[in-house]
Amino acid sequence: MQRAVQRKRLNIGKKVVNGNKPKRNKRQRQQQFKLCLLLTVLIPLAIIGTAIYVLNQAEAELESSTETKHEILTPEAVLNKSNRLLKSQIIDDDANTHRDEKEIHGVKRLDEKQMKAEASKSDQLREKFLILTTEHGNIKITLRPDISQGSVNYIYELVKSYGGNGKRCMHCSFYRSEEHGILQGIMEHRDVVPVNTVRGLCPPGAEEVSNECPDWDKQCGCHGPVMTRGAVAWAAGDAGGPDFFIDGYKKPANWWGTQHTNFGFIEDEASLNVIDAILGMPTELEGGMEYLKEPIHFDLVLE
Repeated sequence: MQRAVQRKRLNIGKKVVNGNKPKRNKRQRQQQFKLCLLLTVLIPLAIIGTAIYVLNQAEAELESSTETKHEILTPEAVLNKSNRLLKSQIIDDDANTHRDEKEIHGVKRLDEKQMKAEASKSDQLREKFLILTTEHGNIKITLRPDISQGSVNYIYELVKSYGGNGKRCMHCSFYRSEEHGILQGIMEHRDVVPVNTVRGLCPPGAEEVSNECPDWDKQCGCHGPVMTRGAVAWAAGDAGGPDFFIDGYKKPANWWGTQHTNFGFIEDEASLNVIDAILGMPTELEGGMEYLKEPIHFDLVLE
C-alpha cells in the first residue's frame, strides 16, 4: 500500500513537473525569438548607420582636399589669398601706427618735421653746381636756389632738355667781354624750355640799397644782393634771361644796386682764372659795347 502511494506520488510529481516544463520552454522560446528578431533588425541598421557615417566622413575629407588643391592651383584663388594677406598686413600696419601714435606725444608735429626733413634731404640730393665747360677751362658756379629757386629750376630743365650732362648745348656761348668786369653769355633751348619769369628774392641787408633803375625797368626794385666778384645774374634785370653775365670786377658793383636776379656764385680760384683769361681775349666795339671777336661755346654739367 505504501509503495503504491509512493508510486502514485511519484507519478503525480512527474505529471506536475512534466506539466509545468512545457509551459516554461515555450515562454523562453518566445523571448528568444523576440530577441533574435530585434537583433535581426537592429544589427543591419547599426551596420548601415556606421557605413553611412564612414562614407560621409570620407566624402567630407575628399571635398576638403579638393578645395585646398583648387585654391592652390587656381590663379583666382592665389589672387584672393594674396589679397587676404595684403589686407591682413594693412590691418597690422594700421595697428602698429595707432600704437605708435598712442606712444608718441605730438605725433602730428613729428610727422611735419619728418616731412620737412625729407624735403630738405631731397633738396640736398639735387645738384649744387653748374659747370660751364669751355675749351679754355671749366667755370664752376654754386647754384643758389635760396635766392632764386625759379632760376635754378630753369637750369635743371635746360640741362635735361639737351639730354643730360655734357650734351651739346646748341644755344650756349659767351659773346660779350667788358674790360675785366663783365663776361656775358647766353644759355637757352629756344622754343623748348621757357625761361623763368619770377624774379629773385631781396636778401636780408639789401632792402635799403639805393637803385638807379634804367629806362627799360623803371620799377627795378630789389631782386638780389649787391653783386661782387664771381656773382652770376640774369642780364638787363630780367627774371630768367636767357642772357646772363658774370661779375669780374675786383670791387662790389654798387652802381648796379640790387636790381639783378642772382642765381649763383663762382667761389673757386681756378674758375675765376678762366674768367679772367676770357676777359683778356680780343674784342670789337659794336653799339657802345665790347664783343668777343670769337664767341666761346660752352656745354652744361650739373654736379
